[in-house]
Amino acid sequence: MGIQINPRTDYSALFSSMNAQNTRKTNNYSWAFGGGSDSSTGINLSDYASIKNGSYGKLLKTYYAQEKSGSTTKTSEAAKKIIGNSYDATSTNTALAKDTSAISKSASALLESGKDSLFEEKDIQVKDEDGGSSIQKGYDREGIYKAVSSFVKDYNALVDSAAESNNSSVLATAANMTSQTSVYSKALDKVGIKIGEDNKLTVDKETLDKADVSDLKNLFNRSGSWVDTTKGRADIIASMAQNDAQKASGTYASTGLYSNASLLNGSSFSSFV
Repeated sequence: MGIQINPRTDYSALFSSMNAQNTRKTNNYSWAFGGGSDSSTGINLSDYASIKNGSYGKLLKTYYAQEKSGSTTKTSEAAKKIIGNSYDATSTNTALAKDTSAISKSASALLESGKDSLFEEKDIQVKDEDGGSSIQKGYDREGIYKAVSSFVKDYNALVDSAAESNNSSVLATAANMTSQTSVYSKALDKVGIKIGEDNKLTVDKETLDKADVSDLKNLFNRSGSWVDTTKGRADIIASMAQNDAQKASGTYASTGLYSNASLLNGSSFSSFV
């Protein structure tokens, strides 16, 4: 496959795809081939440096070498190394997507507010000592235990799948998540949740059932609580896994992002420069 470039009167056409970047507010010295930050013909020096040092050229060569060999479904391993980030296997990204989705769902159930909140008093059917039952105001302790157990299960699954990642950003975020959990270790232990040496959690039902509802709310049902911050980190990992998957199947564009643009007849050459 060849790269087709139409004749131009000057080489500035090669950098036309970068013009949109000029809307960023930068000082006049950060731009080349133009008169300043508002110039319509300038390019950012960091982009120019990438072209000058051969990074774009290397990426093109490895990509087209792969095209010539007949593989068009994903970027070659050599191109991945040039791009610079570690890649996860499809199975790892799939596991991360599944586990982050699960923990986000179980966290949302605990964070629910209003009449659907597990931490609001409801009419509860209570069995009497004589075998009868009565309706009393109280908390659905069984429902709370099930919801907390579900979140803990999903948390442990995410710890496992994140540990299998080769993506340094995923690993760093997961480490941050477990470190944040350790900050809550005393509060968690108070309601029956213990942190193991492998960073996984266990729940003691008897202790959880007897825990003060205000302690449970502070951990599971508040903005900025342990569950809320953990959900936030899980959402970040989900975004990283998605981006990683796109990198593995896409192409490298001039903006520094990845896209799935097909390279046919050299028509997408401009996306590389």
